[in-house]
Amino acid sequence: MSQDLKERIEELLKSLGDDADGVAATLHGQDIVGHREDCWHCPIANLIARRVPGADRWKQEEWSVSDEYIKIPGRVKVYPPDAVAAFIGAFDGGRFPFLDVEAEDEP
Repeated sequence: MSQDLKERIEELLKSLGDDADGVAATLHGQDIVGHREDCWHCPIANLIARRVPGADRWKQEEWSVSDEYIKIPGRVKVYPPDAVAAFIGAFDGGRFPFLDVEAEDEP
């Protein structure tokens, strides 16, 4: 199960784009937004919760997202492609305001 889940997430992440801008464009096209510096509610975490069956029910202590790795249930780590890692760093650093939930709330 964990290996199948890991492979599913790896494929999902690979499909997002070839660089941080491509990942952001893909997420935007799928109406995925999130919170900066939030390992459970960033755009990548929200994408996984939406696209991986059952992920929306994972407990916070079971999983998290960072630019280094994504921890999933079963103590398995998924290493994001360079483009996704670059996106996470850039998003947390202030780029891509159109994906920031809090920026959407500003007038």
